[in-house]
Amino acid sequence: MPTRTERAANQTVLGASKVSSSFTAPSGDKIVVCAAAGDESGDGTFDLTITDSIGLTWAETTVVNVTSNDAALSIFTATSTGASMTVTVAATGATAIGFRVDSVSAWAAVTNAATGTVDYGTATVAVTYGSGPATDSLCMACAHDQQPNYDHGTGLLNTPSGWSLIEFIEFQHATDRWLQLKVYDRTGSASTSAGTDSTTAEHDSLSGAAIEITAAVAPSVVVDQMMSGRRRI
Repeated sequence: MPTRTERAANQTVLGASKVSSSFTAPSGDKIVVCAAAGDESGDGTFDLTITDSIGLTWAETTVVNVTSNDAALSIFTATSTGASMTVTVAATGATAIGFRVDSVSAWAAVTNAATGTVDYGTATVAVTYGSGPATDSLCMACAHDQQPNYDHGTGLLNTPSGWSLIEFIEFQHATDRWLQLKVYDRTGSASTSAGTDSTTAEHDSLSGAAIEITAAVAPSVVVDQMMSGRRRI
């Protein structure tokens, strides 16, 4: 079964670009970056991007761009070479970026990506896998809630039922804006639901994204056993 390990937590900046702290993931591990961005005006659009210090090839496995409220949420993945590295997450026009970095071992594929978003006035966002994940997969998901100044705090953005909270990032990036990012995971469930909800609908936007990381197939074990003068494999 895939195993997740934290590499860089609570990476935040009041600005449009953030370089992570240095980390080293074992060679072959899948690096997973869950990132969110917002701005103070809520009147445009932007895209999250990622680069790194050693030139890995990244896939933007999921992407949510809320054009009406200047919010973005993405999950990026790459395969580690085992070298020490940093990642840089950027979004031109953003006034706040938050992200975390994990690595996952014993993986086979990153698949089954799902996203969802709602605007002001709706407190629940549906994020639905296209098919039920394998029960030996690691599912990872995140949610971004851009809140007005009077609505913030750990209790507003809920962790979905059946999921375990990995990290909650929240900080104020304007007089009337808070960026909230929650990252969570689960194993042992084939449920297609990865959505979340907020205790208030008075947010600028609420977005969710999820991926499934399937388990690597264990290598065959060859056993030599002499029985009745024959070698049995």
